[in-house]
Amino acid sequence: MTEQAAEFVFGSWSTPEIPLSIEYPLEVLDEIRAAVCDGLQQLAHGGLEVGGVLFGARRENTLRILTWRPISCEHAQGPSLRLSARDRIELARLLEVAKAEPDLAGLQPVGWFLSHARSDIFLTQSDLEIFHGFFPEPWQVTLVLRPGKAGPARAGFFLRETDGSLRSESSYKDFVIEPLARPGAAGGRPRELPIELSPRRDRPPSETAPFAIIEPPRFLTQKPRSTGRGGWLWAIPGSLALIIAGMLLKERFLTPNNQPFSFRAYASGQTAELQWDPKSASIQAARSAALDIKDGAETQHYSLTPEQLQAGKMIYPHHSADLQIRMTVYPAQGASLQEYARLVGTATAPAGHSFNDQPGSPDLNQLRAERDRLEAEAKQLREELRKERIRADQMQEAARILQNRISVDAARGQGPDAKKP
Repeated sequence: MTEQAAEFVFGSWSTPEIPLSIEYPLEVLDEIRAAVCDGLQQLAHGGLEVGGVLFGARRENTLRILTWRPISCEHAQGPSLRLSARDRIELARLLEVAKAEPDLAGLQPVGWFLSHARSDIFLTQSDLEIFHGFFPEPWQVTLVLRPGKAGPARAGFFLRETDGSLRSESSYKDFVIEPLARPGAAGGRPRELPIELSPRRDRPPSETAPFAIIEPPRFLTQKPRSTGRGGWLWAIPGSLALIIAGMLLKERFLTPNNQPFSFRAYASGQTAELQWDPKSASIQAARSAALDIKDGAETQHYSLTPEQLQAGKMIYPHHSADLQIRMTVYPAQGASLQEYARLVGTATAPAGHSFNDQPGSPDLNQLRAERDRLEAEAKQLREELRKERIRADQMQEAARILQNRISVDAARGQGPDAKKP
């Protein structure tokens, strides 16, 4: 038996100054409202500002927003949404990974949204940098939301005009997003629409134009099979499984104690220069670290002082043509983290002795072949680690979106977290 897709009410935004209209499902806009209001509750004074990428489709002079993905921000510069260099790398990765995500097939980034928890609806210099740097197309948009403590949020779209100029001090038209109430919710209240989309109060009821019900793409959220609380029971095990999987993957791959510290080695004359990133989360959280160096037949062990660890480099006078180095970082909590480096064919000859380093030397050719093999293995391991991190990020994002939707339905009086009357 074929199940009919969920029905969504589509709202629209337009202004005479811009020849482009924006359409969006009210359910999706309500998810975004819930996300920014959730950020408002994260801190006692002002909350955290959050953001996300908007995905949809464009046809002629109409832009349709259909779904979204959260933007990761470490808030290194405070509670405002100011993306650090690492955050911008993550945003670029999100936009690239989205091209291969099955749920986003046929969609493209149509813009982004962010919340202003402490200021009005306008674009700051930091907002403009992200808008122009990551969403430069003339039809891409920015949505700014100003969340309120009671649940509603004021919002406004920002679009480029036909000549490329952008009005950043205010949106051409603000509107208010009220929390939606589904039919059949507690108290029997009808669906509440954003004020901008509500019918005029001075219009007779017979002249009120109904909103069209449009069947959206099937990857969007579908209605529960039953409007009662019992209809949610089938979704609880899957929901909890996704949330737990996201937390476990985050703990495994994304904890500060398990971040790469970019250990590498370079030949520099008669010495080898060992380098690592002193600003990485693993180094910052380390209580101690050690270097194990196999220099030919000899093995040396060095314990690094906190000053040496923060310096980010060390000079080692090597003696053999094969130098193998392992750096181990010991965090205050959790398992140790190791990274490796190897230098081949960089020996320092003792006085009165010369190595057989002619181009046709069997020893040198063998060492170079070993070096090439190890580099290929390292490249393969890095690729596998990259794929694992992508899968972990996707699971974490899926868990976050699922939690947001559960919170939205709980606020509407439905779902397992809803308060019983």
